[in-house]
Amino acid sequence: IGLPPAIGVMVTALLFSLMLQGLSLIGFPGLEERVEGLMNQIDFNDLLMHWMLAFLLFAGALHVNLADLRSYRWPIGLLATLGVLIATVVIGYLAHWVFGLFGWNVPLIYCLLFGALISPTDPIAVLGALRTANASKPLKTTIVGESLFNDGTAVVVFTVL
Repeated sequence: IGLPPAIGVMVTALLFSLMLQGLSLIGFPGLEERVEGLMNQIDFNDLLMHWMLAFLLFAGALHVNLADLRSYRWPIGLLATLGVLIATVVIGYLAHWVFGLFGWNVPLIYCLLFGALISPTDPIAVLGALRTANASKPLKTTIVGESLFNDGTAVVVFTVL
C-alpha cells in the first residue's frame, strides 16, 4: 500500500478491525463473538514472549556493531530503562484519562500494561527510518541500541505489572 512496513501492518490491522465492527453493525450477528472465540484460543503470552519477540530482537541485533554499542552504553542504558518506565507510566495514565473521557471504565492496570506494550520502539522500523534520514553514526547507534534493549525492559515491566 506504499507505506513503510511497520505502518502498513498497523493500518491494515486497523482497517480489518473497522471492517469487523462495520460488518457486525450492518447485520452479521455473532461475528464478533466468533472472532473473539478464535482469539481466545491463542496463547498470546507464548506467541509474543517465545516467538515474536525473539525474532524481532534477533533481526534488529543483526545490524548492530557491539563495539559501537559499548561506546554509547550510558545513553543507551538510560533511554532503554528510564525512558521505557517513564513512557509506560505516562501512556498508561493518559490512556486511563482518555478512556474516562469516553465513559469507559478501564482499570488503570490495563492501561499501564498497554503503556508497557507500546513504549518500546521497533528496532527494524527505527533502523529503516534512520537509513532514509541519513542520521549520523552516534545518533544511529544510540537509537538502534536503545530500541533493542528497551524491548527487554518492556518485557520485565509488562511481566511485573
